[in-house]
Amino acid sequence: MASPLAALLREINETLLGRSLVFSTEAGASLSLDVAGRRVLRVTAASGIAGAEACLGVPALDDANREDLAGVFSTLVAGDATLRVIAAPLGRSEGLSVGLPVARLADHLGIDLNDEIADAAEAVEGEAEAVESVGDGAEPHVQADPAPPGFLPTFIARMGDGLTAWLIRAGTEEQGRSGPEEMVAPLEDFLNDEADALMQQLDRMTQAAGEPVCTVLGNDLVSGHSILCLRAEGAVLLGVVAGDAAGKVLAAWNAARG
Repeated sequence: MASPLAALLREINETLLGRSLVFSTEAGASLSLDVAGRRVLRVTAASGIAGAEACLGVPALDDANREDLAGVFSTLVAGDATLRVIAAPLGRSEGLSVGLPVARLADHLGIDLNDEIADAAEAVEGEAEAVESVGDGAEPHVQADPAPPGFLPTFIARMGDGLTAWLIRAGTEEQGRSGPEEMVAPLEDFLNDEADALMQQLDRMTQAAGEPVCTVLGNDLVSGHSILCLRAEGAVLLGVVAGDAAGKVLAAWNAARG
């Protein structure tokens, strides 16, 4: 049976779309994390965990926080505690956070995720509960008939200033980008690391592999902004959307289909 620590890391490693993960033990300790793209974005709450305050005050985790966060994880599962986890949509957040990759945490803790992955689920009781999206945490997605020629350029034009940064990839070939580099660069890094896993996630939203689909992944980068993922015409668009993401995305999608 995999260790509770390996199970915790595996749960993060399997979280591609933005989620709030709440881990708890029978002893009453709990830890709440914002997670996306197999990265820990921030620690949002902690109870009964010594040293957690070192991470709680950090709005944007990075490699400098690796040792502190690894210590928090180790304290949470001390004594081979049985873990439970609840997953919910991300809420609004403050500050820029590309996140701390779980692979670096695993290396720091001496855990090989490739060896542990087959057995780690046994240490987490049950599967994560899917909490219904409500209010600001809602993650709208839409699905439509195959997109017409020029769908992506039309969609971008219709979004206007609402799409503050974007990147388009077809396979490994970049087809265009726009916006501040500090916003575009994390999108590029995410696609470099997670393109295959992202395609699998998008296929689960459609009736057939490769069908056009659009989803808002959550408030992952900048307060008040959301991350858009759109697949059409054999390409993927990742973008940073400001304001009312659901309304703007749906309107642009319908107009581009038009």
